[in-house]
Amino acid sequence: MRSSNSVEVLRWREIPVWLRVIVIVGIANFATFCGTDIYFGGSALNGYHRDNQFYIASHGRHTQVTERFWTFNYVHGISTYVTHFSMFVGLAVFLNTGRSKIREGRPSITG
Repeated sequence: MRSSNSVEVLRWREIPVWLRVIVIVGIANFATFCGTDIYFGGSALNGYHRDNQFYIASHGRHTQVTERFWTFNYVHGISTYVTHFSMFVGLAVFLNTGRSKIREGRPSITG
């Protein structure tokens, strides 16, 4: 019998496949974004473009890049916000719906 202050542990296999995919994609996307930020010396989210010249920036240091790379890096930076938001929303949905079904022993409609 559990005490009233015990904490339930969430196991990876209890998480529905759709949420696992979102989490893995989100983590991989963020790691890739951080890696390119470190390798190339900044991101387009911190950079700018002026007079058809494109710069990425980090900690006050600006590096000129091609328009194609700047656009890719900018879109990739925005995608990290999208994947993080998706992870948080997915987790909230799961914790407010799917987790209760697991606790009660009922099968979940999500897997």
